[in-house]
Amino acid sequence: MKCYSKKGQIGMMEMIMVMVVVMVLLVVGLVFYFKFSISSMEETGERISEDKSAVVISTISNLPEVECTFLGARTSKACIDTVKLLALSIKESKGDGEAAFVTHRRHYSNLLGPMTIVFEQIYPSTEDKECDATEFSKPDYPGSWECGKWTIYDNPKKGVEDPTFITIPVALYYPSTSMYTFGQMKVFLY
Repeated sequence: MKCYSKKGQIGMMEMIMVMVVVMVLLVVGLVFYFKFSISSMEETGERISEDKSAVVISTISNLPEVECTFLGARTSKACIDTVKLLALSIKESKGDGEAAFVTHRRHYSNLLGPMTIVFEQIYPSTEDKECDATEFSKPDYPGSWECGKWTIYDNPKKGVEDPTFITIPVALYYPSTSMYTFGQMKVFLY
């Protein structure tokens, strides 16, 4: 028959209790650490998203394809040329009745990625209708204000139902009448 000392058993129980307490403290510490690191990562993600948005807006508004020019040279006025918007918003038929953006603009997908860019005229108010070449060819364009929307880039990411979007005010310039109107640029980020 083996004889165990009570001191040894008590020492063993104390050691097991200390290990359990240390493990509980370690688990609680890890939970708090990961909780704060996840919130820090979310803040960093939001900051990166804001920085990306600022870069995208700057890139779009400084594209020579949309900014105002006079005789081929940049003007000092920060504005968006509606005739250039019209040229960029031209769609072609894919044959099955669905419109697609002209393929020569596909090279923008490397620069811009998955997003949609829409310019809208705010004042004077217009119908919420996409501008096209038929509207532009009317003699009273833009005076009739029958259209006031140009979608110049549309490359949505599949599976994203609710994209975030940024809206900034822009000056829209109609070169045929040398008139400026107030508008907005909406950038939908996927």
